[in-house]
Amino acid sequence: MKKLFVYFFLTLAPPEFSGLYPPVWCQNTPRADIATQSNLTNMGKGKPVFQTFDDRYDGIKGNRFFYNEAFHEGEILFTDSTFAKNNILYRFDQLVGAVQAKNTDGKEIYLKTANILSFKLKIEGQEIIFTRGMIPENPREYKLLQMIYYSPTLQFLRDSRKKLTRVNDTGAYSKGEVYDEIENDFKYYLKRGDHVVVEVKPTRKSLIKVLPDMERKIEQLFNTPQYKKDLSVSKLGEIMKKLDEAMASKREQK
Repeated sequence: MKKLFVYFFLTLAPPEFSGLYPPVWCQNTPRADIATQSNLTNMGKGKPVFQTFDDRYDGIKGNRFFYNEAFHEGEILFTDSTFAKNNILYRFDQLVGAVQAKNTDGKEIYLKTANILSFKLKIEGQEIIFTRGMIPENPREYKLLQMIYYSPTLQFLRDSRKKLTRVNDTGAYSKGEVYDEIENDFKYYLKRGDHVVVEVKPTRKSLIKVLPDMERKIEQLFNTPQYKKDLSVSKLGEIMKKLDEAMASKREQK
């Protein structure tokens, strides 16, 4: 069985998720390349693409973007099959859950998640892929979910979001109030074959709960020295690959 195995070195740690799209960069389908600001803006008409910035995060400790505040090379596949790549840099705002694009003319815009099918960031020689999906607790809102592992039989994704921790925890944002710190607020989701999507924690106990028939294999993995400490994204990907292979082996034995 051909599988796509996605590893990430980062330790920062589809329409509906219940019917996840395969990673679009595995498909050899030609796409229209959007290379200029005017084309990018025209592509957004009626969807829409919007440009908006504010200063409410000024002075806050922490970083609201994925990995760092810099813009990085990347690619976006939109829901209308247009493909944005050349001469455009990106960063992913994890507080608002939107992609920010910067063209060669220096103009910056936010792209609405509902218009993005898949999104790739290229950071430090690695590729991080996000796919459009709906999570079980909010089935009416599209989000960009980070792919940790994907195959036809097992998908493991992360809602790679952040949150604001407020000074004295004094309620919602209001003008003039300063928030204390931006923190990671990750959630993980697993889908096995045609089963329903479930939220899962990247721990031994949680994985056994959602994959009870794999308890022995999960125990074996978590007793391995390399998986005993805090798990990076790449190590979570390794665990998912090994579980997927073990499940395939069990199916072949039947």
